[in-house]
Amino acid sequence: MIARTANRQESLLMFEMIDRLGIEAGGGALPQYALRYAAAARSCEACGSKSACRKWLHAHEVARFAPPFCPNGDTFFELQFDQHSPRLN
Repeated sequence: MIARTANRQESLLMFEMIDRLGIEAGGGALPQYALRYAAAARSCEACGSKSACRKWLHAHEVARFAPPFCPNGDTFFELQFDQHSPRLN
């Protein structure tokens, strides 16, 4: 029970970060993004900077980039770019 609660709180941190960065939270349901969202969630669970993350999220309503301590910074940047760039068919 405690582990489930902790996992939910960690997932909330990830989704709060995604929100601050303007990334589509529902994008994880899309096949082309699902693996990146799943990997980011795992990385968030294992992150040792949760306290710093909470403080950063509290201080930033909107941000262009994830904080330097975020292990998902590169992934979030890729998602921002992929979701906001026009598709070439």
